[in-house]
Amino acid sequence: WPHVVIDGQEYSLWEDKGSLRQRFVRWLCREEGATAAVLGVENGWFLGDTQVLTERVWWTVYRSGDSRHIDVDLFFTPLDRDVTLWGAEGKSYGGLTVRFRPLPGERPRITVADGLTADDLYETPLTWADFSSRFGEGEAWSGAAIFISPSHPDYPPTWLTRHYGPLCVGWPGIRSQTLAAGKSVHLPYRLWIHRDCPSAENIETVYRAYCKVSTTAAAAE
Repeated sequence: WPHVVIDGQEYSLWEDKGSLRQRFVRWLCREEGATAAVLGVENGWFLGDTQVLTERVWWTVYRSGDSRHIDVDLFFTPLDRDVTLWGAEGKSYGGLTVRFRPLPGERPRITVADGLTADDLYETPLTWADFSSRFGEGEAWSGAAIFISPSHPDYPPTWLTRHYGPLCVGWPGIRSQTLAAGKSVHLPYRLWIHRDCPSAENIETVYRAYCKVSTTAAAAE
């Protein structure tokens, strides 16, 4: 996040400099099975040597077929003090970002629920967005979509999309959100990696299937 306030002092994790840094703490899980592999990692947000927040990241990577599904679950728990976050002014980035590398001179396609977008989007509420292109000489089109779970805070969050490569989910966007000490916030997502350049209707069908699974999982927590 480009704006992080702790004890009245502002820091930036986006620039990855200054006294607030993210550090690896421990592995939570490194397992594989017949249908998926699971990686879990615990990081800490540190001011100098003092940890102020625990960040847990879980990746569930499902076996691939014609496409691949990857669930990404982010958990943030401030320790003994509140942590306030917000994104870049006029853009809303700050949170999950996936960066693509299309071929030079290629015109990628960014698709949202309303269809193909000709321009970059700023501070736009989206349930999902897809980035498709050619990524190597002689390669066919392929891409990936980011899906937002209906259980995500402030669903649907605002996004920043860029045709040169990044898809940025901006939670909490340009309005600040304070994470209370001792309380966890869960940000759930799915990446859908696919061949070709699917239509908005086709992506929406896959997204709705994810929503059913995600809603069931959220109800069981």
